[in-house]
Amino acid sequence: VALAFPGLAVPVGHSLMSFQLRRLRERIFSGEGRSKRDRPVMMAPEAGMEGLVRALELSLKARLGRRFVHGECVHELPQVQNVVLCVPAPEAARLIASVDAKTAQALRDVVYSPLVSATVFVEKRYFLRLPQGVGVLLPEGTSRKALGILFNSSAFEGRVKADESWVSLTVMMGGSADPDLVQASDAQLREWVKQDLEKVLDLEPTARLEMKIHRWKRAVPQYNQELETALRLARQGWCSTPGRILFGNYTGQVSIRGMVEDAARISHTV
Repeated sequence: VALAFPGLAVPVGHSLMSFQLRRLRERIFSGEGRSKRDRPVMMAPEAGMEGLVRALELSLKARLGRRFVHGECVHELPQVQNVVLCVPAPEAARLIASVDAKTAQALRDVVYSPLVSATVFVEKRYFLRLPQGVGVLLPEGTSRKALGILFNSSAFEGRVKADESWVSLTVMMGGSADPDLVQASDAQLREWVKQDLEKVLDLEPTARLEMKIHRWKRAVPQYNQELETALRLARQGWCSTPGRILFGNYTGQVSIRGMVEDAARISHTV
């Protein structure tokens, strides 16, 4: 829990309830309590995550000019004061192997779960009832392939702009429970997605689905003892030199918002 969601980690000497009560008291007495109106709302980039990446690239090009290098393979680390490796654990292992073999081996042992995401568009008229809310998680032990379904057009206003008669969904499949699913053909994945939508969301069998499939062979790191050991060795080894930082969804935050918050803190240390 501490590796994926640090804010939920319970310190030694506390129960979950006592720790949450202590945090609540601290917020009240410090005046940090916020009304529902002031709390952060769920949001997403208007053009999707690709839009966020493109905006970051344009910003860096404008600020750094020729110093911004894009699309080149890095074979060794530069001899400079500050180095932030924003790459998956196996790639970080490759880059630091010559200077910290012990940490590199631990990073190679970090296991990632593969995922398949299918972005689906379907006309509203094919639903017996429209999907409302953020989405659903599906339990293990069923015949369904989906791990969860995000209701994009319900959760994010304006997600379907061209024609509001359509619904946008994202179906997630695979994971550590079914890692080989990432090797399935597009045709098979489309069939599984359609079957799950019919069962879970009362989609009519005659519905026509527009679908874009993405395969992520290293999607989410498994937050286990091996990862904890790798990060401990990194702090004692390569990262012990000021300015050397490992950063990614395996170093302390799994959500985009959490990683942005971590990045803001890191920017004040390098």
